[in-house]
Amino acid sequence: MADDSAAAPAATPAHGTPDNTPDAAAIDAMLQGMTDAEAKTVPPKDLVNPVNSELLGAPGNAPTVSPHTGKTDDYVRWKRDITNCISTAGLGWASQFFRSELQLELAPVVGAPVFVHSHCPVLTKQQAHRLNEARAAIIARGADQVYGIVLASIDAAVAEAICDGGAGVGRDPDKLVAAVTAHARGPHAKNTGANAVRQFYALQWNGKAATLAGQVDASFADMCRLQRITSALNEDGCNLTAQQLMVKVVSMMPADLDVHSRTYENCTELTTLQAEMKKDAARLDNSVAAGLKSFVTQGDRLSEFEARIEKRIEELTRLQAAGGGSGSGGTRTQHSRAALSDKSTPPDSNRRWKWCDHHNSWSTSHDSDHCHKAHPELRPKLD
Repeated sequence: MADDSAAAPAATPAHGTPDNTPDAAAIDAMLQGMTDAEAKTVPPKDLVNPVNSELLGAPGNAPTVSPHTGKTDDYVRWKRDITNCISTAGLGWASQFFRSELQLELAPVVGAPVFVHSHCPVLTKQQAHRLNEARAAIIARGADQVYGIVLASIDAAVAEAICDGGAGVGRDPDKLVAAVTAHARGPHAKNTGANAVRQFYALQWNGKAATLAGQVDASFADMCRLQRITSALNEDGCNLTAQQLMVKVVSMMPADLDVHSRTYENCTELTTLQAEMKKDAARLDNSVAAGLKSFVTQGDRLSEFEARIEKRIEELTRLQAAGGGSGSGGTRTQHSRAALSDKSTPPDSNRRWKWCDHHNSWSTSHDSDHCHKAHPELRPKLD
């Protein structure tokens, strides 16, 4: 008899059921339903190897994975990459963790242990043991291959801390992944989901980059780092969603981008929002490079310019009140409107004043009879 537990029913994998699995299951069912007399007639050649060699995979097909640094915010990236690596190598069946991640089943690859009736001939029983031992060896070899790939995907310091730190992983790939996960979460209170969420809500716009487009990328990177931490810790109520990140970045973006708020609010994916925001930021960066300013900066400069004009007007007013100002005839005194409109007396005796009824004012250039307003024919002809 085989050393494995009772045969489990074959399951349908995500990628289809191999051709030999129904045959093996059917023959296994026939063996279990045989009478003692029928079992005595089963030759070794009638037993079917439950392993589908075409689905076993190979470590040589595994792509290179950037080593996991051990930091909490790097765990999600590593988990994604190592899962893809194991899947590409065709070894997802060999580990419970990766079977779960890839939604695979063990039976389509290695089948169930061969069942042998107690009354089968000795040679038939020996063949059954041989097939079952080969199946068990293939399962162990696959698990060992996955262990080696996972171990090579983590930083040497992390491997040292995990493998020699009493984690008891042996060469079990599932225990190794669990140890990497525990190491990434860390033993300190600062590595908690609640603390990461608090950091997220306290986050401010990252304005360290020289360009606004660079600031967009930096701010998204800050948010996504905290999202990865909460995902790695996987604590109830402390997982940041993409929707939360989109609301946060719009709420903390600089006023230069406010004009595009309606466009941003219509974005449903984080990558789309980042692309839109970066595109608008790049346009503002290009405007600055061309000598223009953003709306906010332009408004600040306009206010400054208006303040300078106001100050200059005040200076000219003070000079006029003090009798300042230069002219061709020397210093001139500036008169008020009331003095110029008093017909009873000229504003002063320094100049030759003439009264103009049409302007109701004293003038040094014309009187009522020579006012261009009343006598346009007297206006000098232009060349």
